[in-house]
Amino acid sequence: WGRIAVVEREQAIVDWHRQGPLDRISGAALADPRTQVLHTDLVAHLLTATERYDALCLDIDNGPDWTVTDDNGGL
Repeated sequence: WGRIAVVEREQAIVDWHRQGPLDRISGAALADPRTQVLHTDLVAHLLTATERYDALCLDIDNGPDWTVTDDNGGL
């Protein structure tokens, strides 16, 4: 089977999935040995990554203009 790399820049989000209320909801997905969690910015990671990815799934905050962060403007 394949692997999953999760790139997340907010440590709190990772913690919610590892030890917080989302751990149970996500079925402890981050505990699966095929899951790699990278605490970094996605663009920074992609610019330096040597890995190849078959797919990218993005969940970004580019909703109403007032919620868009400058860092995600280019995504």
